[in-house]
Amino acid sequence: MRPDNRRTYFIKKDFQLRFILRFVLVTTVWAGATVLLFELLALKRMEQAHLSPAVNAASADLLLPVTFAAHLFSLAVFASILAYTVRSLWRRLAEPLAKIKSELARIAAGELARPVTLRKSDEFQDLASDVDSMRRALRDKVVLLKQGGLALAVASSQLNRALDENKAAPAHAEALRALVEKMKKDVRAFRS
Repeated sequence: MRPDNRRTYFIKKDFQLRFILRFVLVTTVWAGATVLLFELLALKRMEQAHLSPAVNAASADLLLPVTFAAHLFSLAVFASILAYTVRSLWRRLAEPLAKIKSELARIAAGELARPVTLRKSDEFQDLASDVDSMRRALRDKVVLLKQGGLALAVASSQLNRALDENKAAPAHAEALRALVEKMKKDVRAFRS
């Protein structure tokens, strides 16, 4: 792949955009809440220090506890929001991927009749469509091979019957040979 080619991603652009916007909104609210909480706690602490004759307002330790408290509280809130976001994102992405994985296992087991579909709201619709295209192509090749095998069985049966009746003709052997060659060609096409 050349470096200037764009890569194809299986996640929809609107999902990515919504995720990024939510992340920016949450971090902005988190930063604003932290500043606001710090300001409120610092103002309260400064009023207490101003009214108390025992506290030196020039002390560096005056706002340090307030700073830690504000940051720890906002970090705990942000961590819980982040955990919820990761959990919901995980569910949104993991369910369709698990469905595609189970569909691939079903196809590998030889079940080629049922189409591969996801719910309309699920991500990875393009990937599911590609897997279904693969399933259809495999089904078509298997049907072709089964038809060839059936034709071989019929021609072989006719040749055996003609041999048993001592009426075998070169045409029977030639028909069987032609079917074997066609079957070889179909098998080679199946591999590629």
